[in-house]
Amino acid sequence: MKPAEHLRLLVQNRPDLLAALDQQLRSAGTGACLVDPDGETIWASGTSEPAGQDLLRHLVEPYGEMRIWGEQASEEWAGIAASLLTACAESEAELNQLVDDHISTTNQLMALYNIVYGTHGTWDLAQKLDVIVREAGKQSNSEFAVLGRVEDPGSPLHLYARRGAADATAARSLLESVSREKNAHIGIAPESFVAAPILLHGEVYGWLAVTDREEGYLGRDLKLVQALADLAAGFLLTARLQEKVVETFKIGRELELASEIQELLIPRELPTVPGIEICAICHPASQVGGDFYAIQTLPDGDLVFAVGDVTGKGVPAAMLMAMTRTAFHSIVPIEESPGKILAHLNEVLCADLERVGKFVTLVVGRYSSWSRNVILANAGHSPVLSISGHGAVPAMLEPLLPPIGVLPTIAPEEISVTLRADSVLVITSDGVTEARNPKGEFFGLDRLVGVFAAGTRATAAELAHRLLADLHDFSNGAKQSDDQTLLILKGTR
Repeated sequence: MKPAEHLRLLVQNRPDLLAALDQQLRSAGTGACLVDPDGETIWASGTSEPAGQDLLRHLVEPYGEMRIWGEQASEEWAGIAASLLTACAESEAELNQLVDDHISTTNQLMALYNIVYGTHGTWDLAQKLDVIVREAGKQSNSEFAVLGRVEDPGSPLHLYARRGAADATAARSLLESVSREKNAHIGIAPESFVAAPILLHGEVYGWLAVTDREEGYLGRDLKLVQALADLAAGFLLTARLQEKVVETFKIGRELELASEIQELLIPRELPTVPGIEICAICHPASQVGGDFYAIQTLPDGDLVFAVGDVTGKGVPAAMLMAMTRTAFHSIVPIEESPGKILAHLNEVLCADLERVGKFVTLVVGRYSSWSRNVILANAGHSPVLSISGHGAVPAMLEPLLPPIGVLPTIAPEEISVTLRADSVLVITSDGVTEARNPKGEFFGLDRLVGVFAAGTRATAAELAHRLLADLHDFSNGAKQSDDQTLLILKGTR
C-alpha cells in the first residue's frame, strides 16, 4: 500500500480523532489540512486556508504533510498534532497489514480444507487439479482461473469461470503471458492477474493463474496462489508415483521404480544457512522405505526441516511417506510454528492413516539464523540428541506428542534449543539404535551418545560419517533390518 493510501485510511477509519482535532482548530480560530505526497489535500478543517499567508508545515512522515495556519497556530502545537497523526497512521497501517495477513491465512486454510475434502475420495489427477483451480478462483474472488502446461500447447487445461463458460483461447493467452516470468508474481497489464509456477524438482511444469478481479490483487493473493501451486505440484508428483506403480506388475520392477521415485523425493542439495552446518543421510533397508527428511528455506531466511518414520517397510511405507511429505510441504507456507505444522498435518492425515492401521513419527523444527534458536515439535520420534558444546554430555530430547495418526487432534507443544558454536542437534530414525550385529545385539542409545560425547569440533558431515563408521563396524556384515536416517545441525562460529 502506498504512503498516500495509508493517510487516506487514517482519514476514513479515525473520524473521531479528526473531529476532536477539528474542534480544537475551530476554538482557536485556526485551520489545518492533510496533504498527500503528490500535493493533493485529503482532509481540511477549521478556518479556510488564506491566500498568501505563511503556513506551518510538519511532515506526517512518510505519509504526507500537515499544514496549519492562523494567528493562534504555534510550532509546538503543530509538531504535537503531526506526531500524533503520524503515530495513528502507522497504527492503521500495521492493523491493515494484520488484517491482510489474517485474511490470507484464512483463505489458504479454507482452500486447503476444501481441497482435502474434495479430493480424498478420488485418485484421479484431473479431478484433483480441477478442485485446486476452483479454490484458487473462489478464495481469491476472481472471475477466472486456469492451470495448465505452457510448453505443450495441446495439453488439457483446467479452468474455472465464476460466470458462464471458460474461454480456452483466453486461458492459453494468459498462460503465455504469465510464463514470461520465472517466479510467482502479480501482473497489472493488460489485465491484473496473479500467477505461480508449478515446480517439479526445480523445473517449471506449468502455471496456476487467477485474473479478472475488479479491485486488483495484493500480496495475500500471491501467497494463496503460490500455496495452491505447490499443492498441485505435490499431486502431480504423487500421480507420477502412482502411474509408475500401476504400470508395473512384477515385484522386482515395482521396487526398482519406487526406489527411483523415492530418491527424487530426497533433497539433492542442502541449503546454506548462516550459523549452522547441515548434513542429512537416508539409507533404506530395502529398495524403498518409510523414512524421509525434508528441508525448506522460508522467504524470511528461516530453515524448516522434518525427519519422519512411517511404520512398516517397502512400497506401502514408501507411499505413505510420499503422502506425508507432500502434505508437509503444502502446510509449511500456511503454518509458521513447528507445533502448528504437526497439529495441522495430523488433522489432514489421521483418518487415512487410521484406515490402513499405520502411523508416522515425525520431528519438525524451525531454525532462525538471527536468534540461532531451533524450535522443535516432536510427535513420537526418537532418538533426538542435543549437545550444547564440545565436551558436553549429550541430552536426550523426549517426544512431547503422540505419533501422527494415533489421535484425531494433538496440541502444538514445542521446545527450544540454541545452536551456539560447536552445539549439535542430532535426529536419527530408530533404525540406527535398533541396528543389530551378528550376535543379535542392538547398537543402542549408549553407543549413539558415545559417538558425540567424543567431541563436536568436527564438521557436521564428519560427525555423520563418524556415526556411520561406528555403525558399520558394529554391524560387522549383519543385514540392515530397518531404514536408517540421520539429520545433523551443527552451530558454527
